[in-house]
Amino acid sequence: MDHMLRLLLALSMLVLTWVAVGMVLPAAAAAKSPSGDQKRWQNEEGEVLSNDRLTQVLGTDSLALQFVGFANRHGKVYRSEKEVQHRFLTFKDNWEYIRESNTKNLSYTLGVNKFADLSWEEFKQEYLMKSTESSCVDNKGTNPIRKVEYLPKQQDWRKYGVVSPVKNQKQCGSCWAFSTTGALESAHALATGQLVLLSEQQLVDCGGSFDKRNLQGCNGGWPSSALEYVKYNDGLDTESSYPYEAKDGFCNYNVEANGAKVYNVINITQGAEEELQQVVGLLQPVSVCFEVTKPFRFYNGGVFSSSDCQVAPQDLNHAVLAVGYNQDENVTPYWIVKNSWGPSWGVNGYFNAELGKNMCGIASCATYPTSTETTGAASF
Repeated sequence: MDHMLRLLLALSMLVLTWVAVGMVLPAAAAAKSPSGDQKRWQNEEGEVLSNDRLTQVLGTDSLALQFVGFANRHGKVYRSEKEVQHRFLTFKDNWEYIRESNTKNLSYTLGVNKFADLSWEEFKQEYLMKSTESSCVDNKGTNPIRKVEYLPKQQDWRKYGVVSPVKNQKQCGSCWAFSTTGALESAHALATGQLVLLSEQQLVDCGGSFDKRNLQGCNGGWPSSALEYVKYNDGLDTESSYPYEAKDGFCNYNVEANGAKVYNVINITQGAEEELQQVVGLLQPVSVCFEVTKPFRFYNGGVFSSSDCQVAPQDLNHAVLAVGYNQDENVTPYWIVKNSWGPSWGVNGYFNAELGKNMCGIASCATYPTSTETTGAASF
């Protein structure tokens, strides 16, 4: 009986160890894995690193095991033991940063996500727009806003089926293209009743020929200029006909695959958050830009707020889509914002940002399209 208990205990410990390391498979078993695990831990010769070798490289403490599980969950590919060590040390630094932030009782929480093996400098280089001296919108704006008698306390355009699913820009500073398509997809859906997914890749490939200064592919751009391009081009292809590749390419616009058009481009007055709220509350989702600061990449929930970010257009480095807000008296007022870092980031790909302070410049570069002559700002 004692022998049987010892055997069961030994088997249990083996299973727990296997689960704790994220089920990193040895080379022979990994070859059968349909999820591609066999590609995640390779040396420079393409050979899969065994569990024993990973243990020798990283050690067996709890954080090392967490890192292995993290790499498996997010399909990370490390080409050498040196890279494994480097990414683990970066992961460790970020883990400590997240843990310390969450002890401060802030209005938001951070969490380990797919960016946890990147340094802040690497993240900025791969996912954010580069700085630019050009202006995103006119200071005075073009929105024919006037005082409205009623503004709902809450709005969420997702409830009406006019917001497209969260997409993933990957390692390309093309957030501006996703913000643009998101705004136009919603405007088109509100005008026609049809939610059509539109091509970010066309904007990346073709926009530069229209406005080289403000539309620079994976290096960044402004949604206001992108919408002007679509208006000038008389349309934007569907996503299925011109799929996203996360890299700069040659323009392959096909007029026969046109999915939506822009009748007019309307800019919110720079910094006028009340004006932005009126449009989001009464008309449609709006493309907005803001400055991403160090903690934001690990946003995990709550209402994001920061005293470190800037609001001037030249400081903005990311473009997203404001799809609603909540100004109920029982909560801190916040914007509901759709990001383009995939549905696993944040809260199903979305985040909430404090409303009322032009947080990180969210109202400094806001713009939206109309799809027909009778939609959009004409409703005011």
